[in-house]
Amino acid sequence: MKKQLFLLLVPCLLSLTTGLEAQAPQGRNEKTFYNTNHTSATVRDGGGTVDTLYFMQPPEAHTGYGKVSGFRIVLQDQDQSTAETINLALVRFAGTTGKPDTSAGGVVAGSSMNFKLFGSGSGSAAYSYTLTLGTPVVAPAQFGIRLTLPIPRGTWPQDGVTVHYQAGTNLKLGSATPKPQWTYKKASNGSAQAFGPAGSTFRLGVLLDQPVLQFFNESSAYGSNEKLFGPESLFPLVSRSDKTGFRLAGDRFGGGFGIILISGSKAATPLSTPFGTVFPTLAGSLYLPAVPLDKQGKATTPSLTLPPKTTIWAQAAFLQVKPFHLSFSDAARVKAQ
Repeated sequence: MKKQLFLLLVPCLLSLTTGLEAQAPQGRNEKTFYNTNHTSATVRDGGGTVDTLYFMQPPEAHTGYGKVSGFRIVLQDQDQSTAETINLALVRFAGTTGKPDTSAGGVVAGSSMNFKLFGSGSGSAAYSYTLTLGTPVVAPAQFGIRLTLPIPRGTWPQDGVTVHYQAGTNLKLGSATPKPQWTYKKASNGSAQAFGPAGSTFRLGVLLDQPVLQFFNESSAYGSNEKLFGPESLFPLVSRSDKTGFRLAGDRFGGGFGIILISGSKAATPLSTPFGTVFPTLAGSLYLPAVPLDKQGKATTPSLTLPPKTTIWAQAAFLQVKPFHLSFSDAARVKAQ
């Protein structure tokens, strides 16, 4: 069925957490690839079938190791009084195509889980959900996320669950920057087909057991100065005075330090260590000064303008002195335009 797009009906999100205790457990470090303030629609593929959508976040945004402990997602229900059961899972890439492996074997073992959401109140509502797995799942270095939406309980479009989305046509990338296809749907014949224009993103990410490093783009691309964590973060536009910085999160390292390793390339053979896998090429690399982490193990660095055509792979070492604890984050790449 032809993809349906609906303008946002809820001007603000109501915060709701699922699967979390009052004191948040450790090992749930958020990694998303989305511009939070620039959702353009809330979407699903159709109103008469179960929809299977995929968000194949680029390896440049997350190349890692270790375990995924859950998901972060923003969903909307046109009639929140009806309960909706969704499924989330990690999925492998289909070779080097950038597409998801839609077969049963493409799902990472132990990652598929149903979540019953909504079911109270009235009218349309959107919620930010934190959904955790019963047991963290060992994930491949690169993976995507599969989202299965149920057939609407009531008459569509008066009822039905959708996911928040930024259309690729709304991105503020430089004219010379290509827009890869990151969002897909599973067609009736089982194949992966593009969902939305190239460059589109879902407001859907993962919670990682190990620490995370994420680039941000400090920019006025959308009219006012802000930190962008979506596609613009990977392709800062120097002519627009975009600036690049890092966000660190390691909830087991409160009060510790983050030490960022930067390199011009990713190693052909990543280095395995007792503290995690190191992905950037070590030859010619350098460490930035240590960054103090707050009590939650988080830090945001100042931003700076990169020279045009500069490519940087980065990864952070998270350090706790007493008691001694060291772990590497995932890795990410930025390419200044």
